[in-house]
Amino acid sequence: MKTTLVGLLVCLVFACSEELNETNIIIGQNSQGVRVPNGPVNYLALGDSYTAGEGVSGSERWPLQLADHLSAAAVPISEVRIVAESGWTTADLIRGITSAGIEKSYDLVSVLIGVNNQFRGFDVALFRKEFQELMEMSISLTDGRSGRILVLSIPDYSVTEYVQVLGLDQTRIRNELTAYNEIIKEISEDYGAVFCDITSISRMAGQYPELTAQDGLHPSAAMYEKWVEACYPTVIDQLTDD
Repeated sequence: MKTTLVGLLVCLVFACSEELNETNIIIGQNSQGVRVPNGPVNYLALGDSYTAGEGVSGSERWPLQLADHLSAAAVPISEVRIVAESGWTTADLIRGITSAGIEKSYDLVSVLIGVNNQFRGFDVALFRKEFQELMEMSISLTDGRSGRILVLSIPDYSVTEYVQVLGLDQTRIRNELTAYNEIIKEISEDYGAVFCDITSISRMAGQYPELTAQDGLHPSAAMYEKWVEACYPTVIDQLTDD
């Protein structure tokens, strides 16, 4: 049984499929309440398995939960587009954005990427270079409005069952993710993007099993909700600061 679980988790760790997980979802508009620039907001979410929603249903992914929170606050959302795939590194995301053929700008772009760079032991200097490239691409996708880019920190998966079952070094993982997140925060601020730290929230999964999906690794819908609650006030400010 343990061997089967390990095999399953190795597959799920961030790379089960090479197929692009790109989603376009049109959400009902609500023109009342909070002021938003230029009518309804269109939103582009970029990332890896955390954004693609490995282990949860489509509507439970955190970008969709964020859109629901905004709609409930009378912020009209016209579109949520997700370009993300399990297993993606920064280089994969760069290629994914290019191949997606995005031809319009977005009012909000979120970026959550880097865990697979760390997991695979890729060069940190290369991560820095590629993350800077992603920031430049994101600025282009917001028509030059860097303040409309929301960057989330990498969750700390060292507390998960996955790490325990495989006997991975929790301290090493945590330390490396801390270094990655320091780079992400630094570059985000340098480019004028908004940084939202959800790493400390992600560590709650070590105490509360319901915050982890059935695969023992990825966040559950309840965990994603906590991320959204943490970032939501910042997003409201981003969308109304004109």
